[in-house]
Amino acid sequence: MKLGNFDRAYQRFQRARRTSQLPEELANSYSDLNDYYRLRGQWEAAVQQLPQFLTQAEKSQSPIATLVLQSFLVDAYPQAGQTERALTLLKTQQAQAQGNRLLTAFVQIGYLKLYLATGDGERASGLIATVERVCAEYGVQSITWEARFTRDKARIAELRGDYPQALRLYAQYLRERPLDQVAQLDLGRVYRQLKDWSQATTALKKALQVYPSHPEAHYELAQVLIAQGQLAQARAEIQLALKAWAKADPGYPLARRARTLALTLGPSRVGQ
Repeated sequence: MKLGNFDRAYQRFQRARRTSQLPEELANSYSDLNDYYRLRGQWEAAVQQLPQFLTQAEKSQSPIATLVLQSFLVDAYPQAGQTERALTLLKTQQAQAQGNRLLTAFVQIGYLKLYLATGDGERASGLIATVERVCAEYGVQSITWEARFTRDKARIAELRGDYPQALRLYAQYLRERPLDQVAQLDLGRVYRQLKDWSQATTALKKALQVYPSHPEAHYELAQVLIAQGQLAQARAEIQLALKAWAKADPGYPLARRARTLALTLGPSRVGQ
């Protein structure tokens, strides 16, 4: 999938789902499908298969671990245009927590991810401090690492327009998770907003080195190239983004923006 063999990857994931016998294997196959749908902007499909994913996950792990997993994945709902459904699920989970502070904190992670997915950085900010404090009291700080809170803090700073702070936190996240070089995309996006075309290009190309087919990285790089007047290269990048987003939900904002950008650029011309 990283190289753009989307149909082959999808067939492999579906075959694994059909042939898996153990719950853990089946949960892993659903996890792979979840990543596939997210990458391709097929959020409705991602949401549709979440119940089966969580059912199989709970068969191979504790209910609490499944609760945390569901909180991590709740950001799919607003992307699919189902924010109210996500809120209903979270309210149900909160009621089931019955006032238990730790379980409530795990549910709050879901609210945090939901708010970030809808661009509400201020509401997300308050939740991070609360969850961190409760997890520290219970000695489960690893949950905040697994939840990628440093990246979330960086995103909050980015939403506020505090780009220097966002850069510092995204860089910190990369130090914490050096294998997650796709997160160079975040740095590239912020540098683009700062109009630092050189740094943006470097970061985005690093992301594409580890994930050559990543559509958002190609989309961001296309915008950087346009700003520098490199229209032919920008057309090539936007087409690579649209290849990955060919089956994206009609309402997925990034894919829609990419299609609009492609129309603005027009068809490629030989020799340009």
